[in-house]
Amino acid sequence: VMATPAVRRLGMEHGIDLNHIRGTGPKGRVLKADLLKLLDGNDRFQTSADTTTTTSSSSVMSKAFESSTSKEVPLRGYNRLMVKAMTASLQIPHMCYSDEVNMNALRKTREELLPLVQAKHGIAKLSYLPFCLKAASLAMKDYPVVNASFKDGDNPALLYHADHNIGVAMDTPRGLVVPVIHRCQELSILDICNELIRLQTLAKEGNLAEAYISGATFSLSNIGVIGGTYMSPIVTPPQVAIGAMGRMQRLP
Repeated sequence: VMATPAVRRLGMEHGIDLNHIRGTGPKGRVLKADLLKLLDGNDRFQTSADTTTTTSSSSVMSKAFESSTSKEVPLRGYNRLMVKAMTASLQIPHMCYSDEVNMNALRKTREELLPLVQAKHGIAKLSYLPFCLKAASLAMKDYPVVNASFKDGDNPALLYHADHNIGVAMDTPRGLVVPVIHRCQELSILDICNELIRLQTLAKEGNLAEAYISGATFSLSNIGVIGGTYMSPIVTPPQVAIGAMGRMQRLP
């Protein structure tokens, strides 16, 4: 069975025999996304003996809250991996800096572009997120250390990445996922907008392939969509930095 060492390790951790999984990668390669779908119960996989179907952890959690009795709900798939990732993040020394930015100029620019984007490019909604992602990419040219990764071991080092692969935290029915917009330095704001729409659709459907959730060199979270103003985001190793945005508000 063709699979990367990381996928084989994930399979061993969850007691999954890769020989019984029909991979969706090239030439039947088993991808990380294949295992995550199996663990999350969002797809059916034909095995050599039968078809295995599991129940998603999100649906189990919903049923648990409908009951008046206490229940223990096992964490699987993305939720289980998120616990491991957040636990590893706690080993990283954090320094959080928060500030406020005048968004008047960006607000005016967006309002001027929106009719043109809707008429000529068929984009119904142009949020502020594509602008912020492009701004982060431009800032990395002046501050490349933000786009670096830490290499631990006997000879610790910083790996400065040429590409700006920015992970964007998204809330989905199956939990938090962080799809990656690759090579942001080469994309326009409209390109980023279209890629965000595509990734959001795939995330809601539970169809994010491994290539879409791996390779991030920097991450950006947006709590403004739920009305938050400030937060202390957690760095995901081996990244060295993460950004977070709150909601826009009119001040005196």
